[in-house]
Amino acid sequence: MDRGFKSQVSRPSTRQLVPSAAMPTLPALVTLLFWTASVLSDTNSTTPSGVGCVDPQGLVDCYNNNVAQATSCTADADKNCDSDNRGLCLAGCANYQLAANVGCWLESCWNQVYGCEFQDTVIQYIDGADRVASSVSIPFYPPPDDAPGACSCNLGMVYEYMSEVAITSDPCDPSGGNTDLFNECQCCYFSSPISKIINTCPKSDLSILGVPTLIQQFAADIKKDIPFTDACQSALGPQNVCSSFNLTSGPGAFVDPAALPSGVPGTEPLSTMTGTVTSLPGPQTLTLELFPAYTSTIVMAKFDEAQVTQTAAPTAGAGGGGASDGGSGSGAGTAKGNGGAERRIGGQAGLGVLVWAFMFNFV
Repeated sequence: MDRGFKSQVSRPSTRQLVPSAAMPTLPALVTLLFWTASVLSDTNSTTPSGVGCVDPQGLVDCYNNNVAQATSCTADADKNCDSDNRGLCLAGCANYQLAANVGCWLESCWNQVYGCEFQDTVIQYIDGADRVASSVSIPFYPPPDDAPGACSCNLGMVYEYMSEVAITSDPCDPSGGNTDLFNECQCCYFSSPISKIINTCPKSDLSILGVPTLIQQFAADIKKDIPFTDACQSALGPQNVCSSFNLTSGPGAFVDPAALPSGVPGTEPLSTMTGTVTSLPGPQTLTLELFPAYTSTIVMAKFDEAQVTQTAAPTAGAGGGGASDGGSGSGAGTAKGNGGAERRIGGQAGLGVLVWAFMFNFV
């Protein structure tokens, strides 16, 4: 893999979300954006073990090389970037490292690209580099339905639902004078992303994306700013009022974020399910180009069944399953069981990237 770090400048996004002066629910929207931005924000995440990969040592070495080059890039930025641009230069180094980590997986662990860890790695890149989730094209992300060795929750779809609010216009118009209709619309607007998330992974613990905290704060804010009880009882009932506002709920019904049933959101650990990909799910050689200025020719390592079997993960029990609301990944290749092994992942999301608040002109 051809790699080289430079202190690329990662400039803030020019996307702006300018709420209406009459919009009463800005705190909830700020909360959602903040928690979306907090996803896996630590670029110096632990180097993966390579367990079960076609080239386990290659993955570890690739990550270590990325860390070393990012350190060098940071030192170069300290020397060559003036004070006004230093932060942008450092962000460029970090974003490049996140992009290079994606390349490591495609090269050395392509047989696990549908699992939780690779999906996490892609989300780290998209979030850290401030990309629009739905516009980023990365092989095997999000994974297709029923892919071998898939994560128990389609994290890619959940992340897209979390981030779509930043690029989706508020459909609710207070100027019409119908307060009840406006409140119903607002209820549907805030219910939509939460409903999609919960309906996609109803049982999974999504703390790694900050979802439980997001829902708690979200519900508190909208209770404060909207006469929520009456509006939502009407809007979220069986009449499906929300569809009239062109809002959807994913593979299930709309839910009231302020009155979720017991056990929602779920608490079952995320896990990579049984199975592995034994034949290349795409061409062996591909070119990966990612912001900021990361370009690499990826040559996927040959499949070595003995190597994969030798490093198979220990059994960890059942993971948190859930419905999957579609996917846009490539074909799944040939599946093979791995002795019932499942690997769990987890952890609480970081404190967040406060720069997002500045990007969206909220502070």
